[in-house]
Amino acid sequence: MYLDGFQAFDYDTSQPEDDAVAAALYGVLIDRHQRGAFDIMRQYGNLSALLHVLLGWRGDPPWMESQGAGMVVVNENLANLIPAVPIVAGAAGLSCDFDGRPIAERRLIDGRCSVIHAANAPLRERLLGVVAGARQIARQQTSGRQSP
Repeated sequence: MYLDGFQAFDYDTSQPEDDAVAAALYGVLIDRHQRGAFDIMRQYGNLSALLHVLLGWRGDPPWMESQGAGMVVVNENLANLIPAVPIVAGAAGLSCDFDGRPIAERRLIDGRCSVIHAANAPLRERLLGVVAGARQIARQQTSGRQSP
């Protein structure tokens, strides 16, 4: 499981609660007693993380396959979505925003958004649940907070 919360703290481009959502996601995902992530997590994952963790490749010629992993990115940079979405889809993975809408349906003009890249549909659904829980925690923590 990869978590990229780096851009959640870019206050010029992030949504008001993105920093709190990133912190809540980290807390939820590292809590092994509450079904958190089993394997490594990073604070800053980039496009190469998709190839190293979410996807695998082998053979001659090389081909990619899903490795049963996920990547959650808060306030993703649009430039990373352009290559990431077809790469994930080409390996039978799924990319959606934090509300479950497919990223492939997003218009380029819509700009940044938070993203889930998942190896399969059950993992995507589980991660959407994790994100919903983290958003609820963030709302509770930030109610009444002033913007940075």
